Amino acid sequence: MDLQKTLANLPEQPGVYIYKNAEGQVIYVGKAASLKNRVKQYFSASGDGRATVEKMVPQIEQIDFVVTGSVQDALLLECNLIKKYLPKYNILLKDNKTYPYICVSTSQKYPRVFSTRHTNNKDMFFGPYSSANDVRASVDALRKAFPFRSCNKEVGNGKKAKRPCLFYGLGECPAPCAYDVPEEEYNKNIKCIIDFLKGKENDVIDDLTSQMMEASENLEFERAAKLRNSVFALRSLEERRQVFDTDGKNTDVIAVAVSVNTAYAVLLSIRDGKLLNAVDFVLKKQSDDEASQILSSYISQYYSSATDIPHEIIVEVMPEFAEELEQWLTQMRGASVNIVCPQRGEKKQLMLLAKKNAVQKLNSHVDVRNAELEQLVQVLGLKSQPKRIEGFDISHLQGTNTVSSMVVFEDGKPKKSDYRHFKIKTVENIDDFRSMHETLSRRFMHIDEGDEKFGAKPDLILIDGGKGQLHFAYEAMCQMGITGIEMISLAEKNEEIYTLYSNDPIVLPRDNKALQLLQRVRDEAHRFAITYNKLLREKTSLISVIEDVPGVGPKKRRALMQHFKTVGDIRKATPEELASVDGINMALALKIKEYVGDGE
Repeated sequence: MDLQKTLANLPEQPGVYIYKNAEGQVIYVGKAASLKNRVKQYFSASGDGRATVEKMVPQIEQIDFVVTGSVQDALLLECNLIKKYLPKYNILLKDNKTYPYICVSTSQKYPRVFSTRHTNNKDMFFGPYSSANDVRASVDALRKAFPFRSCNKEVGNGKKAKRPCLFYGLGECPAPCAYDVPEEEYNKNIKCIIDFLKGKENDVIDDLTSQMMEASENLEFERAAKLRNSVFALRSLEERRQVFDTDGKNTDVIAVAVSVNTAYAVLLSIRDGKLLNAVDFVLKKQSDDEASQILSSYISQYYSSATDIPHEIIVEVMPEFAEELEQWLTQMRGASVNIVCPQRGEKKQLMLLAKKNAVQKLNSHVDVRNAELEQLVQVLGLKSQPKRIEGFDISHLQGTNTVSSMVVFEDGKPKKSDYRHFKIKTVENIDDFRSMHETLSRRFMHIDEGDEKFGAKPDLILIDGGKGQLHFAYEAMCQMGITGIEMISLAEKNEEIYTLYSNDPIVLPRDNKALQLLQRVRDEAHRFAITYNKLLREKTSLISVIEDVPGVGPKKRRALMQHFKTVGDIRKATPEELASVDGINMALALKIKEYVGDGE
């Protein structure tokens, strides 16, 4: 591609630019108010000035761009493309865990309220929350205050359950699955739950208190007692929360702590003046990314899928494209959103609290990784901490479908984008030693090639097995002329570490940090190999089963395999689902079900 011609033809309009390398991989996605001006900066004599950019620019072989109607549109598109391609040189928001949410299933008749780690576009979600225990406690308290159903039974279709669930007996579910429950009355409870979760806690509690007093005055003592219990349940939740003065505004507070290639972002959610939640996220960054860039990337990536956007976002430094971010967030929220950087007062203290948490999270993260890697240096006598560790394992079933796996850990953490698996081609029957030799030979063929993932040279290789597996792996490395890589094996029975320099294994205490890191690499290689082996077995089983069905030729067999993947999937499928596959009519679908059986 003629880059100079592309640069000359870039429009002076807002949009997103996409850099690709020689292999066509997306290595960077950026947004700009003017595509021409921004992209030209990367290639000008003065340049961007950052070392990361100087490293990236020579790899750019192709520039794609998308013109958008506004910078706000560019922000959203950039965020979506970053999530899709995970470019090497972008700041990437990586959840260090999947956080729980509280879901109100408003898409269902008689909505449920439950905890979940998955969201959709049909229902209402509140969160994310940092503690699953807190979510469960909140759901339990809400159930006591406003009884709702927890089961996933179909309700409102005329069918009734034979008996209600345990929660009905406790007075915590009206049991619409078993009895006729007025939908309007049920939905009043759901509305109160939604208001409470939105931060209108005082309004909800005040309303219940008024109803309780009225019931008491009318001598409706049973109803008054129920309302009193509801108030107590909600206040038990409210009392746990720290109180702050945010001028009555729903506020998020974001702070970031930074190391060389990693940043920790902490977000505090203040709703109705109370600290509702605190969550933290890991961000993968380049060494010279500035705080304003990190914050901008975090805000755009986090709020693109957030279920609750606040009136105000407090930050320690103003993010890049702050004005455009405000406009974009305002558009998403449907009301004004302000990003502020306080210099004094309660909001400044809130920001410092978030910063303190971010620093503690980062230090904990760095300390644990450094401790593991430093102990590994001491145990193995390495010259430096191994940045890239590759783990290998063999998996087979009675001599068939022999496969191997390669997993990668960078800085002590899994890097799943670099994982590989291999079908063993040259070894017959069960022979783990020669299978490992083939695997390492094929892996070493790609060392120092252009592929950034497969061509990267590891600092340490871990073989799952004993001295024999290590010998055959080392032989493959020597035959391929590869040097400068440390190699060890870890035998599972007694967790013995074998090296190339001694016949005697190293045996470490089970609480040793270095051993625990090696165990994680070994176990991950084992899991990945078994997963691939299982996939191949299921595929083979699927082929053998559907080959026996009269009327299913090669073309229909391929269509079924592409659609269902496994025999289990076909067994679970209804005849209608089978008939939705190209070339399969209802008569053939029924015949397939007859041959493969039912999934129940």
